[in-house]
Amino acid sequence: QSGIVPVNYIQPLGGENDTEKKLEVKIALVDTFSSMGSIPHDEPMWLGINIRNMRRGLFPQASVQSVVLSAKDFGDDDDDDDDEDNHQHIKAESVGKQGNKGFLTDFVKSKVSKKKRRFIRDGYNLDLSYITKRIIAMGFPSTGIEASYRNDINDVVRFFKERHQGQYWIWNLCIERGRDYDQTKFENCVTRLGFHDHNPCPFSMIEPFCEELRAFFLRKGKGIAAIHCKAGKGRTGFLISCYFIFAHQWFTADRALRFFAVKRTKNQKGVTIPSQRRYVLYFERFLRNKRGENAKTFRGEKIPMPPKFAPIPDKRVVKLMRVSLLPIPNPCRNEHVHFSIWSPTPKCNDLKENVWKSKGKVKCTRRPGLDYLLFTSGQSGIVRLSDDAKFTFTYDKGGFMAKKQKMFHFWINTRFLHSVPGKPGYFEYTLFKPELDKACKDKKHETFADNFRVEMEFFVDDF
Repeated sequence: QSGIVPVNYIQPLGGENDTEKKLEVKIALVDTFSSMGSIPHDEPMWLGINIRNMRRGLFPQASVQSVVLSAKDFGDDDDDDDDEDNHQHIKAESVGKQGNKGFLTDFVKSKVSKKKRRFIRDGYNLDLSYITKRIIAMGFPSTGIEASYRNDINDVVRFFKERHQGQYWIWNLCIERGRDYDQTKFENCVTRLGFHDHNPCPFSMIEPFCEELRAFFLRKGKGIAAIHCKAGKGRTGFLISCYFIFAHQWFTADRALRFFAVKRTKNQKGVTIPSQRRYVLYFERFLRNKRGENAKTFRGEKIPMPPKFAPIPDKRVVKLMRVSLLPIPNPCRNEHVHFSIWSPTPKCNDLKENVWKSKGKVKCTRRPGLDYLLFTSGQSGIVRLSDDAKFTFTYDKGGFMAKKQKMFHFWINTRFLHSVPGKPGYFEYTLFKPELDKACKDKKHETFADNFRVEMEFFVDDF
């Protein structure tokens, strides 16, 4: 009745006088891969979910599949076990098999992986989760000292050889130097699709990745896709969530992101970088616009979708006219606030190249009466932008040998700007504090006010 979780059936276990009644719950779940014909409808996609992690609206009521669960804390059938008693049993077993060294190694790895779900089964203890029966998210397969607190590449090789021999493909999303490995260990079944940590990839990379992943599933009837970055959470969850929308497995970006969060973590903190989440929303809007979708039909029930936005152009070149920061961050003097814009291209994915800097080009004006900082260059505009742009704002404290301090950053794509009513050719975009990378972490509002935001205005270059 509360709508927290769709429940078919609740049966009390125990007498009428029992003070604590255990509940057996049948939850409505969806087999997201059933449309591909690879998994029978009577096989549940997801077993053993933590009941207390359910949130309102996480699953559509229409997605009904009979899965009997006990209302207690336990893990996935193919994943780690969230029960404390079982963890103690597993650790004791590890000591018996590997001695104190194995126990300490497992303990360190568990601490490093924090709240991520681990695969603890059949002698394995890996930072690895089955997001679905055919998609795996995992941490980086490491060598050397790093293998003592991350996934040991030899253990990962053995895992795929014993469980998915000849039926898997790995996508490495790391672009950092040293984040590569000998692909022959994995039978050369590795694709490197690197982009920077704590950032989304350029928007043009998302759809080709989804098409490549779908082609792999169609080519391999029982194929397993393993996707990883460094920790197997941010960049990994970002692209997996995009694929869920692409493959009609979840209808909205919010549900796709929350599904990944529950499957990958114990605290539902999956993809937390605001720019990565925004790009998943971009991709949802792009697909709906491309497919002309207003609603989805799922197993006979019509599920309404959000209203359509304006058509999305293939490319939009704009001039950045002004940028406003309001209220003024504390402490901030206008002459010491600057920003830079990085525009990635298919041939340039280096954060130090193709960067435009405002320092010495655009003056920042302080408007204390209205409590905001303004960057503008009049009608000539500040800089031309096209497609992806990463804005980074810095604060120079001043003084000899003073280092600039990074305030916050964010990504936008000019194809998804909002038109200004009554001003043809003008577009605007506003991002509030929870949508700004790094600024969103200021929970106590020491630097940024609770209502802090960045307002930008653009003009179409060829209007």
